Amino acid sequence: MTVEAVYDTAGGRSSWPSRRFIAPPPWPRAVPPRCSASKSSRKRCRTTSSISRASSSSAGTPPAEANKTTIVFALPSTPGSLFKALSVFALRDINLTKLESRPIRGTPWEYLFYVDIDARRDDLATRAALTQLGEFAKWVRVLGTYKAGSEPSRARLTRK
Repeated sequence: MTVEAVYDTAGGRSSWPSRRFIAPPPWPRAVPPRCSASKSSRKRCRTTSSISRASSSSAGTPPAEANKTTIVFALPSTPGSLFKALSVFALRDINLTKLESRPIRGTPWEYLFYVDIDARRDDLATRAALTQLGEFAKWVRVLGTYKAGSEPSRARLTRK
């Protein structure tokens, strides 16, 4: 993995090769539309608060220290579909650390859901949850498994 410091997310994104995915999912290697990258570099984007990270990953087994997985899925616009999607993780005691919804361009009231989970993609419980999610989601993609970042230490603010 290579780490490169940039001034802001837009500056970091502008250094990547430009590519537009016009075809509907599944995209090649499930590259998210907002983080478009070349197929050969296999870049992935993950956003945590205001810090954007891109890392290289391979299609093989995740590293031993990897403990967090990012997935994206689309659901049908039916009552209770998001509840069903989230319950597959709750029933297996898998912690969700982030849930984001993004509208799908050109299809009103349709959304992509980006989810970070505190588990490896090759864990038995995670595999079972993703299999069950795939039974009623339109599609599911694992964007990657990686080592979770540590929280930066924050100095205590005191009033004088």
